[in-house]
Amino acid sequence: MASVVDVVEGGGGGATKSGGENYYGAGEAGKVVEQRLPARIDAPELELDDYAPKKKILTSLSDVDVEKNDGAVISALAAATGKMPYAMEWWDAELLPSKLRKELAGEEGRAIASRAKKQLGKKEGKTAANSKESDNDPAASATRHYRAQKRSHEQLVEKCYAHAALAHSRTHALLQHPVPVLTPAQKAAAESLKAKPPTLHLTKAERKRHRKLRRAERLREQQDLQAAGLVPPPEPRLTLSNYMKVLGDQAILDPSKMEATVLSQIQARKMAHEQRNAERKLTKEQRAAKHARKLDEDTTQSVSVALFWVRDMGHPYHRAKVDLNAQQNSITGGVLELEGSDTNLVVAEGGEKAIKRYTRLMTVRMR
Repeated sequence: MASVVDVVEGGGGGATKSGGENYYGAGEAGKVVEQRLPARIDAPELELDDYAPKKKILTSLSDVDVEKNDGAVISALAAATGKMPYAMEWWDAELLPSKLRKELAGEEGRAIASRAKKQLGKKEGKTAANSKESDNDPAASATRHYRAQKRSHEQLVEKCYAHAALAHSRTHALLQHPVPVLTPAQKAAAESLKAKPPTLHLTKAERKRHRKLRRAERLREQQDLQAAGLVPPPEPRLTLSNYMKVLGDQAILDPSKMEATVLSQIQARKMAHEQRNAERKLTKEQRAAKHARKLDEDTTQSVSVALFWVRDMGHPYHRAKVDLNAQQNSITGGVLELEGSDTNLVVAEGGEKAIKRYTRLMTVRMR
């Protein structure tokens, strides 16, 4: 594609080069030169046949130009007003006074009638003034109608939630509310709580002061017995760091003998400490009895029951684990297995803590 450009050379004030030539090249003054410019290789060729404006999707009323898209406004408002109005749940409508219930039913009835008319292709009758106004500007009329309907619906919702009360319900007086009955365990716990004296909790400073007073009283009693000659005075507690200061001249005269005495006293204190620990140590039977006593619970007042659904109880490891843990926690019950089905039930009955441990076994450890 070529374009023709007319260039007028010469003229007043044109810049010239040396040799009498014009700045734009050789040529006579006032002569029209026809210059053909080559076409651009990268110029795009637009095909306007396939270019067509796409229809915009209307998502809200602000996306619609009311002056140019009256039909789109009316269709969007019709879709918005065609939904069923939602002011309150039907089961909560019993809590409203009769007047509000009638208003709520009237709004729903008008919505149902409007939707039925739209489905049948009918239009509501209007007065002459309204019809004239709608013929002139149907979009503006539909917008005002939608906003008025929305405003009245919001006011109705506020009134419903403000006046809802149980006193307006006709069925509330017919309901029977049973008096809660305490279980024997709850009764026993309440009685023991009443009989228990109030506990006085001391602060950390008070506990520290009481401990100091008890230790001072015990030391004073021991000193009184020693002063009366009933108890021999204890030997000084010697260590390798303080025996030079405690013994004084004796340590200077024979330090080796005093060091041996200190070491023998340290060894005697260590053996006495280990002997006291050995005396307090429980035997194997006592440890087993203590463990069983910790696991034992009083089930005379209340019993906890747990029911577990297991897909497969055929593995010997699972069967042994379920049985052994039930014996260790003093849990009774049984296992119900159904042939040809993936339904197996494990019933456990025992104390509250035992059932809690057994539940962890079945749901976490053997999951």
